Amino acid sequence: MFSVQFLLSILFASLLAGILLYFFRKNKELKLEHTQQIYSINQSIILHKTQLIYRNKGLLQYNFLKYNLDESLKVQPNINLI
Repeated sequence: MFSVQFLLSILFASLLAGILLYFFRKNKELKLEHTQQIYSINQSIILHKTQLIYRNKGLLQYNFLKYNLDESLKVQPNINLI
């Protein structure tokens, strides 16, 4: 009787240890995957911020009034007004 209880307690302890080991491994894998995704997203955000700064700088240097007037004053021979 004592050996059966001892055997069951060892079996239960090993099963519990296996479940805990599986949990900690899976948790570590998920944390690593999450960290990699966060790093990738941060790199994308940095890239997009630099693109926005570059485009804003270009827009600030662009003279809309001058270039739009130049384009509108060009002769367009394919338009017949008569």
